[in-house]
Amino acid sequence: MTETMKDSPYNKHVNRELFVFGDADFRALIAKVIEPLTFISMTDMKLLKKPRAEMHFLVASADFNDTASLQRLGRLYSEYSTPNVHKVVYAAAPDVLADEHILFAAEIGSRYTTFGKDKAKDLRAYIKRVAVQSEQIGSVIHYENEISRMVRKADVKGLQALDDRLAELGRNTEDVLRLRAIINMRLSRLQRVERFLKKILSVNTQSLWAANELGRLYLITKRPAEGIAVLEKLSRFHNLNSERLLTLGDAYLNCGKAEKAAAVLQTGAELTKGEDPRFAEGVAKAKLLQGDVAGAKNSLNSASLSNTIVAFLNMRAIMDIKTGRKEEGLKLYKIALNGCANDALIRAKLNYNMGLGCIRSDKTADAVGYFEESAKLGGKLFTKARKPLEISKKVLKAAAQEKKIEETVDGEEYTFEEFNDMKAEKKAG
Repeated sequence: MTETMKDSPYNKHVNRELFVFGDADFRALIAKVIEPLTFISMTDMKLLKKPRAEMHFLVASADFNDTASLQRLGRLYSEYSTPNVHKVVYAAAPDVLADEHILFAAEIGSRYTTFGKDKAKDLRAYIKRVAVQSEQIGSVIHYENEISRMVRKADVKGLQALDDRLAELGRNTEDVLRLRAIINMRLSRLQRVERFLKKILSVNTQSLWAANELGRLYLITKRPAEGIAVLEKLSRFHNLNSERLLTLGDAYLNCGKAEKAAAVLQTGAELTKGEDPRFAEGVAKAKLLQGDVAGAKNSLNSASLSNTIVAFLNMRAIMDIKTGRKEEGLKLYKIALNGCANDALIRAKLNYNMGLGCIRSDKTADAVGYFEESAKLGGKLFTKARKPLEISKKVLKAAAQEKKIEETVDGEEYTFEEFNDMKAEKKAG
């Protein structure tokens, strides 16, 4: 290994191997770029064994005007995916796609993208910075393994202590910020997560991981418009990444944008050749939002709607009613009731929610029927409908009484998460 002078910033053993994928001219170009970096050794691609414990570089060329070239690059980078490899893409013809070459490269796992001979100094500076930086902060995989172990043991104090240790490093490097974002996700410190993700993007605007996670975070924190804005800007290469299609499709569904959701999720279904059931379920949700019950059942190839689909309809109905789209919400409840399996507890909760929806729509007489059905189906396991049923009947008897029943009934709809958590409730009952 190479050891330099004592006063050099590279006074540690930081020798790294660099593997190049491309033709002879490209290999010669990269060799010239890294020539001043004596601690980087260029190695034949055939000698790249996986997995590798030490940090190394993989540099590949791509013609962004050639689909076959993109697909080869995607397969290569997927095959050599480990925490210790720093993947770099050299874009041979990026001008046609403006800045999209950067986003595509990040999409397939590249940590850095360069293009054009005039960027050789930038590439050299990046490789030098990463090699030294990695030596200073320690092994990334060591920290990742530590996080995984703590998550398995539900060691909250350990995660907090590790976050403090990483903070003491005093480095806003991409890897440290990424680890802190992951830790704080596990600790449900969402504001801190957002701050770390934004810092990553300020350090590396090419970090697709951070941009994608930020989009997801906006969805989790009920900011769907901001989430969609981030996800839509990430890349036009959606059709090369099925997980992105699923995330974007779900974002559209959560916003009630059925047509856009259906288009994105259908593309995902075609990309995965029907082997990923999540896309069929997503398409079914989109069709249900459009009122196409038969189409939804055809997508699922089932005579009834799954609990996940019913829970989605329930969530959308709550959102519609609370935002003034009361008739649309009631229609979704009816679709759920007509299509769900014959599970008494699920139907009891649906009828209860439908009753509250009717109250909020000034349909007290209809609410009585749904509350009665909920009380009958719920039995001793689900009794929330009994009080609003009693009050609703009294209000109907006092026809002259000008009183809003919504102000009297102490009820709240069951949310998406509560609606799905059936086993715990049955056990408690």
